[in-house]
Amino acid sequence: MRDVPFEEVAAFVVEQLGVRLERVTPAARVENDLGCTGDDASELLEAFAAKFAVDLAGIEVRRHFGHEGCMPFLGFYWRWRYGYELGADQVTVADLHAAARAGRWLKVPSTET
Repeated sequence: MRDVPFEEVAAFVVEQLGVRLERVTPAARVENDLGCTGDDASELLEAFAAKFAVDLAGIEVRRHFGHEGCMPFLGFYWRWRYGYELGADQVTVADLHAAARAGRWLKVPSTET
């Protein structure tokens, strides 16, 4: 484990998303609480991986983040086609911190559909 303080990850999230520091708690969900989804979430993760040297090989972005824009039936299609909803497994700031410390993505998607 690397020594990456939570405050460093929180500062990164504040810088990337433009949210107030008080909102960036370990339990804060990146999509639902901080408003980052779709392409913005992908860009956040790319910047996160570059800054903290995190291997994101194990992440399935669509499992953790919903789609951008107004496509109400996409979620239904995705559940029917792939067996899970877009963004079903929310990523928290604590998940980002754990990944920064480990140098790789640790959050395993739930098996619930």
